Amino acid sequence: MIAPPRDTSPAAWAVYLATLARMGPEGRLQAAIDLSESIRSIQIDGLLARNPGWDKADAVRYLVRKQFGIELPRSR
Repeated sequence: MIAPPRDTSPAAWAVYLATLARMGPEGRLQAAIDLSESIRSIQIDGLLARNPGWDKADAVRYLVRKQFGIELPRSR
């Protein structure tokens, strides 16, 4: 079992673990996918805010290169 975050009370951690148990494997997988998609969207929004000349494809290419070391081609 993983240790609770330092800023989480034992009672709150118990509620979190019980919630995960009720979700079942499929629910936990879907929650992980949803969270990953949310994080990716936040990353893209941040890149676009810091790089006004970029479009979404530029931001996605940057993230893929940084996270996976893969250079995606530019679309025509």
